[in-house]
Formats: sequence, structure tokens, C-alpha cells
Amino acid sequence: FQAEDGIRDQPRSRGLGDVYKRQDVTITIYSILGQEITVLQNGILNAGTYNISWFGTDHYGNKVPSGVYFYEVRSDNRIQKGKMLLLK
Repeated sequence: FQAEDGIRDQPRSRGLGDVYKRQDVTITIYSILGQEITVLQNGILNAGTYNISWFGTDHYGNKVPSGVYFYEVRSDNRIQKGKMLLLK
């Protein structure tokens, strides 16, 4: 994330980071096949520091299997994507 975009990632942090201005933020988790697993955040966040956790569940609260998953963070003017490994 870049500060000028309104969100700044903290070094060594897995959280959303700092939101410097009020903005719409959506965080989505996808399977390795590109299927949407769940949406962790979908709405306006005020300026502040946020940590968003995913507990390895889908939209319905069912536990998903271990494996590679992707996250996508969309803010007003930026899209950040990353990969993560879920181990149980």
C-alpha cells in the first residue's frame, strides 16, 4: 500500500495497516482456482489502524482446507493482491 493512496502497510504486519482517510475498503479471499471464499471487509473505514483476521472459513462459516489462498484489498483508488498459505 502507498501512503498517498490513503492506506499504508506496516512493515512485517499482516494486517490492513493504517487508513489515513475515510474510504471504502473491500477485502476478499479467493481459492487457488479463483473462487471467492469470503469477504472480510466491505464498507467505509474511517482513518485509523486496522488488523483484519481470517480464520480459515468461507461465507457460511465452514472451515476451508489447508492450501494456498489469495487476498485482494480494494480501496478507493488502489488494488493490492497477495498470496497466503493456510496450514492447519
